[in-house]
Amino acid sequence: MKKRWKLLAGIAAVLLAVPAVAYVAAVRPNYPPVPVLEAAPPQSQAEADRQDLELLRRLPEVDRSFSADARDRFDLRIEGLLAEVSAAGPAGMDRARFEMAITRAVALAGNGHTYVRGIAMGRSLNSLPLRLVWFDDGLHVVAARAALAELLGARVTALGGRTPEDLADALRPYAGGNDSRARPLSVNLLSSPAALHAIGLLPAPDAAVLAFDLPDGRRVERRIEADPRPAIRPEGEVRRPASDLLPTALPADDGPWLHVLSGAAALPLYLQHGDRAHWHAYPAPDTLFIELRQIRDMPGDGLEAFLDRVLAEAAERRPKTVIVDLRANPGGDYMLAAAFSRRLPQVLGPDARIHVLTGPDTFSAAISILARLKHFGGDRVEVVGRPAGDFAAFWAEGGRLTLPNSGIAIRYSTAFHDWGRGCGPAQIGRCFWLNYLYGVAGGDLSPTVPVPFTFADYRAGRDPDLEAVTARRAAVAAGG
Repeated sequence: MKKRWKLLAGIAAVLLAVPAVAYVAAVRPNYPPVPVLEAAPPQSQAEADRQDLELLRRLPEVDRSFSADARDRFDLRIEGLLAEVSAAGPAGMDRARFEMAITRAVALAGNGHTYVRGIAMGRSLNSLPLRLVWFDDGLHVVAARAALAELLGARVTALGGRTPEDLADALRPYAGGNDSRARPLSVNLLSSPAALHAIGLLPAPDAAVLAFDLPDGRRVERRIEADPRPAIRPEGEVRRPASDLLPTALPADDGPWLHVLSGAAALPLYLQHGDRAHWHAYPAPDTLFIELRQIRDMPGDGLEAFLDRVLAEAAERRPKTVIVDLRANPGGDYMLAAAFSRRLPQVLGPDARIHVLTGPDTFSAAISILARLKHFGGDRVEVVGRPAGDFAAFWAEGGRLTLPNSGIAIRYSTAFHDWGRGCGPAQIGRCFWLNYLYGVAGGDLSPTVPVPFTFADYRAGRDPDLEAVTARRAAVAAGG
């Protein structure tokens, strides 16, 4: 009897030990302890800056995206900033200069999910009373204060005497991740005279001289004063370029704004229902269009429940073409759409095609869903549009590290995702632990049908991605 109890006790110990070992090996490394500042209250601005920089120096302890080389370069950059603070005297560094310097240091991680939640995301410093968006044919004004209405639709040809393209190249070191997303995000810095002045790209911090090609063919130059407030003000938001394309997404402040598409007779599908994170329609009896602007719940309509309804309807209607629009999707919780991405190919007929639309704002969990759709849909899935806003392999999860004196918040990353090749046993403790349950090898996630995005198409209310899908359907029907 004693031997039996010992055997049962041994089995119980093993059964209890397995999840404990799994937790220690796979889960706990995804949640490293966050460093904290242990210092007396600063007696000067310079001392406050030094304390913040000393805490920032410890960022790689929690942010696991830094390579060994990047960590060395980061540490050297912090040393340089500490020397600059000392040379500045008790007043410390200029505030805009301090934030820009930290933004550039953090971007050394080279990771799109590791960034400063400040001017690089439109949340601090000042901003021009314009909304600028990069298209394949240049930088254009899509919204402006009413006093600058003549500039709506204009192409920016110079800012501070430099071309927008040259400025975007100069600002590239201030953003991690891939080039597809860095270029659109550069508008947050391009739109802030204070940011450009802090790094020597403008002579003044409160205004900029811009040159424009107007829609009527005229070329004009305007000196434009900056709004003292940032482009985005509500807590928790960051400025995402795709949002500026929506004519309903005008700033809610004390002055009237106009959008280049205000009053348009009809909007293409991707610009409709701008207040909704997800919705769907059947633009043709055999075509299902699903708009996913976020992988998150909407008030009163959870994403999983919404997608279940879409799947049930698709199982009955059996559409031949399904379009999943992820172009404006910055991510969220991929678990909310994990079942949908697996089941969608199952509920469709064998001859149905799935077209996933992507672009520079397709980011984070949206890339996860893209990979899962490709994995479960196989050769029935085509990726249409422009490259997504991050690599197939990236670091994410994590949280925020806030520098206590300046209040500058840094988004840090703690767990690896590989949606191209998948996570293998050798990456246990490195990969996000849920990816061992839901991760897939999606392969190459770049567009199989590349489509340019021009301002001319946008202004005319055309959607070239949908037109490309229609052309592909016609080619398949013709046997091409």
